[in-house]
Amino acid sequence: MVDFAPFEGKLYVTGFFTELCGVSANHVAVWNGEQWEQVGSAGLPTPGHAIKVINNQIYCALYGSNTDSNYVYRLNSQLNEWEKVGKGFRNLGSSVPATLYDIAEFQGQPVVAGDFTKIGSQSGYNNIARWNGSDWEPLGSGLTEFYAGVPLIAPHGLSVFEGDIVVAGAFKKAGGVQCNGIARWNGTEWLPFGGGFNKPAYKATEYKNELYACGEFLTSGASSNISGIAKWDGTQWVNPGFSLSGEEVPYFFVHSLDIVNNQLYITGGFSQVNTDSTHTHEAFNICVFDGENIDTLGGGFRAMK
Repeated sequence: MVDFAPFEGKLYVTGFFTELCGVSANHVAVWNGEQWEQVGSAGLPTPGHAIKVINNQIYCALYGSNTDSNYVYRLNSQLNEWEKVGKGFRNLGSSVPATLYDIAEFQGQPVVAGDFTKIGSQSGYNNIARWNGSDWEPLGSGLTEFYAGVPLIAPHGLSVFEGDIVVAGAFKKAGGVQCNGIARWNGTEWLPFGGGFNKPAYKATEYKNELYACGEFLTSGASSNISGIAKWDGTQWVNPGFSLSGEEVPYFFVHSLDIVNNQLYITGGFSQVNTDSTHTHEAFNICVFDGENIDTLGGGFRAMK
């Protein structure tokens, strides 16, 4: 599973699966309280990366496939069928299929982010677009320029903070403004969060009225002790009281920040939580933060060898 969304007392999930607990389910399923069920007669055509509830409707953003176009899908709950929302997303001049990484609600409308430069026959979208009820429209000149050696995940995660849409990813510019992995759109223009990060960000989430970001980064401007996770203090990114490291994993990254029962669940590819320069704690791939303390959940989950 890659993402989940609670809705009307049920839990909807999407990801890389075609079966859950013996039940056939093409990339999307719902837990009805007793068992898993496929959503829609055929499920989704490719694995989903994000599933969100927007205006009491369920939307899915999908990984790319070898087909010409990728689409945002919306569940028609009356028919229990998935419907395409608008035209298809494409990567102009690239052999890489358009992948949609996240979708979020902004001012009552869906915003989708991913690796794409064209929707239908129109170009100039640059990795992020907004649904106006009848068509997809760009957000300024979008997100451009990648970190060296990172050809994908131009944007990876979307959220809302202080009324603005926040996007985190592997881009360096938003609307032509130097942002370095994280930026905000206020409905009119793109704005940076300080100096951003030295490596890609994956997600930003508001928790207890403060904005946290996670990713592959190790520094932000003069701040050099923010490995994998950082908190925005209104002016700059700072250490939230701990950092993460990956000495025992093949590739270090912090992928997700999700709030469950008023706690911040942190997941990714890491092996340690560092609470100061001399104290480290084993925490494989998951830990929980309550705003003051870290719970390593017994050391987390190790990969089977």
